[in-house]
Amino acid sequence: MAERDPIKAWARKTRAQRRAGKDAACTCGEQRPFALIAGHTPPICFACDRIAHGRGPYEWNHIFGRQNSAAQVRVPINDHRAVLSVAQYDWTPETLSNPHKCDLLEAAARLRGRADLLQYMLDDSRACAERLERRCATECRHSAGDEPAPPLRQNPASETCSASDRSRKGDR
Repeated sequence: MAERDPIKAWARKTRAQRRAGKDAACTCGEQRPFALIAGHTPPICFACDRIAHGRGPYEWNHIFGRQNSAAQVRVPINDHRAVLSVAQYDWTPETLSNPHKCDLLEAAARLRGRADLLQYMLDDSRACAERLERRCATECRHSAGDEPAPPLRQNPASETCSASDRSRKGDR
């Protein structure tokens, strides 16, 4: 979805980068400024911080905005902070807060939320497909007759397809 105000989007990203630190990156490779905990030295992302504290790296996202609906989806915390929440910053403040519980603004929030979630899912699917294709280039040499195929894992996609992994590597 196009930025409503590219100057404000740039300013938000610049502020987030300044809070995280110049060229900051977590040891896991995450470098999106909205996914890094501000002022933490050494830099650490929200996912690694949660794991270090014995919690899972997921968070619930109010896809239509908390004021518009109780509906939530569980997503990787770094993607919640760096993709989905950032997308909501581009909504009109009235749509996101909906102070008078206007049905039309709630409908607008539902449309925006669905669009943001679908875009996130499309980007994640595309990156996953590319990651699998790169993996096949190194692991599927059997198709050329060079050597036998490696054994199949239970769920190879789960090891290679994560929006968090993709974005850490700058595929976004």
